[in-house]
Amino acid sequence: MRGDGVILAHGLIRSRASMLVPFIYLKRRGYDVASFPYYSTRSGLDVHAARFADFIAEFAERKPGREIHFVTHSLGGIIMRMAVDSLVRGRGDDINFGRAVMFAPPNQGSAAATRFAKSKIISNVLRPLRELCDTPGANVHSVPVPDALEYGIITGRWDGKVSPKEARLGCEKDFLVSNSFHTFLMNRPDLLKAVARFIETGAFKR
Repeated sequence: MRGDGVILAHGLIRSRASMLVPFIYLKRRGYDVASFPYYSTRSGLDVHAARFADFIAEFAERKPGREIHFVTHSLGGIIMRMAVDSLVRGRGDDINFGRAVMFAPPNQGSAAATRFAKSKIISNVLRPLRELCDTPGANVHSVPVPDALEYGIITGRWDGKVSPKEARLGCEKDFLVSNSFHTFLMNRPDLLKAVARFIETGAFKR
């Protein structure tokens, strides 16, 4: 419903400027849009998720009762799941969660992250990297999937960082594979239309 809230969360080594195109698109469609700012490389998942939870709570308090949706890219989808889970457990039904569209989320971990994490220099600079690996002990595999949200996932066929298989949750309502790469996936006009349809109907296509 127009007037609902939509919170955006960018990915690793990016800033909220990378979500400017979906921000403007959703704003023009009548949504109250906010973009979560965080320094993605400086802290682990727990720290980012805790700050995101505070951001969501403050956003929700501005207009109590309205439905809140999410549009995330890559790492943003993982910390979104963690933040929403902590809010659901801590605040019960205080926040009215709706739907989440996740662009290229490493829900099953990422083989690319595993490769890069072998370098101590890279993994020390990119703090969340080891937590996003596709190896069994990586923290991403224990991230909750709160049922307070309905999930739609969009991934790129030639992503290179998160494969379509790695993006799967298993409980998503819809899944879309685009002939796209990772970095600017969320800027494509056709995919933005799919985002709006999912938020409004729970499906990417009519």
